[in-house]
Amino acid sequence: MKGILFTEFLELIENEYGVELLDTVITEASPKLSTDGAYTSVGTYPHSELLVLLEVLLGQVDSDLGALLGAYANRLMAAFESSYPDFFVAHKELFSFLLSVENQMHAGVRKLYPDATPPVLDVVEKSSELLSLSYNSHRPLAVVVEHLVRAAALRYEADIEIAVVQVNEEGTETKLEIRKLS
Repeated sequence: MKGILFTEFLELIENEYGVELLDTVITEASPKLSTDGAYTSVGTYPHSELLVLLEVLLGQVDSDLGALLGAYANRLMAAFESSYPDFFVAHKELFSFLLSVENQMHAGVRKLYPDATPPVLDVVEKSSELLSLSYNSHRPLAVVVEHLVRAAALRYEADIEIAVVQVNEEGTETKLEIRKLS
């Protein structure tokens, strides 16, 4: 998993909860981390380490998983836009953006980082008001995709409703139905 996903998570902890809590999270998680909590945005690390950091953070703060993932997704979306502004500017609305993620963003990641294995985001159904997407990954991070779609909706000022239609037990697959409300 690319390091930017780790560095943004650690920066989220520092910005939202302070450097002391960040140090506590890293110290507690450190025995299960290959890097002792030192990540670079361009490095590649086991996805399990992000789950360890998240679990430790959840044990330290008075917040639920959904709220943390929402804040994390918003931070990731801002980081992606900062790094790849042309990709975001090329789209004027949410559905256009989401329809391009697999063939442009994920394809670009695979080209830049041949060792990268981003998730696959397939279109199941689309209309002017509904977009149904299938998310598949070898990583158990399907729960994050809903929050990333919500973050993208904020970016494009889209009023939407999301239904999580199915999530497999392993957390590697899900199907989302995104409906425009206005």
